[in-house]
Amino acid sequence: MSYSSPNFVFGESRNPITVGKLKTNRIMAQMIVKGKEMIRINPTAKTKIEYSTNQGRSWILRYNSNASGDFNDLTDNGKEILGMTSKGLYYSTNEGRSWMKRS
Repeated sequence: MSYSSPNFVFGESRNPITVGKLKTNRIMAQMIVKGKEMIRINPTAKTKIEYSTNQGRSWILRYNSNASGDFNDLTDNGKEILGMTSKGLYYSTNEGRSWMKRS
């Protein structure tokens, strides 16, 4: 599965962007692909993160908490997932099972 446009190839920007103190070529999105999983922000409940192992035919809840606020965007930053939320920038090192605030 391949996604592209004149400005980016799915998940990567041709021009670096800055998120907080982090400068990255990664695009923030509502859904990312990490390994064999698709990971997304639930479209109706923004405090929930879900994953799919069957190309999005079904979704399984992975995270549900008000502690990090409403998720707006996700990006795969290699060893971690970044999540921009209503309470700031958060990161996960375990595929979205838990989230820590980036200071």
